[in-house]
Amino acid sequence: WESGYKDALVTKALPFLCSNGDSSNDSNPPDILLVAAGFDALEADYTSSFTLSPDDYGEMGQLLKDFAGNKVGFGLEGGYCYKKGHLSQA
Repeated sequence: WESGYKDALVTKALPFLCSNGDSSNDSNPPDILLVAAGFDALEADYTSSFTLSPDDYGEMGQLLKDFAGNKVGFGLEGGYCYKKGHLSQA
């Protein structure tokens, strides 16, 4: 998360979501933001080599909520860590 993913979300992905698809500086925030939250990037998940923690997911969620307010929705679409507590903490 701190090794570049957070920076990419804040400086690339979120501004892209407000762009009009061209080089103008016009801002056009989305009407709604739907997030497919794949928890398979958890460090405890044996199916990937990512090292995100539940706190990282919490921070991502807060950044997205700050960005979209009450117009953001999250859906769980992945995550294969069956160790007690790991996935439920995210």
